[in-house]
Amino acid sequence: MEQSKIILCVDDDPIILHCLNAQLGRELPGNFIIECVESGEEGLSLIESISESDMTLALVISDWYMNGMSGNEFIKCLREKQLDVPVVVLSGQTDLANFKPLESENSIQAVVGKPWDGHNLIDLIKSLLHI
Repeated sequence: MEQSKIILCVDDDPIILHCLNAQLGRELPGNFIIECVESGEEGLSLIESISESDMTLALVISDWYMNGMSGNEFIKCLREKQLDVPVVVLSGQTDLANFKPLESENSIQAVVGKPWDGHNLIDLIKSLLHI
């Protein structure tokens, strides 16, 4: 049996999380588990639990502007933990060029604007997951 892989979605908007959970659950193979949390702090706590289990963190999708810990702070914490996991940032910010420095230093792999195109998002995720 193939090891379960976690896709972690972090966003302070429960509607966004519901949409991501539904779309990813419908489009990705069954060995992927979609976990959704509403803050960066919850995300880091879940990552600790994942690291102590036999599951693998395969991908992180994070909002950029969140209450409490921002997406930028959350991603910095991920990188400080030496987690080599692809990160996709979701942002309602209209100028996505502001994220280019993070992409060039490989802190994030992609930025997707809100609202997103479902087919493009799934294609991007499948590419990052090599499926």
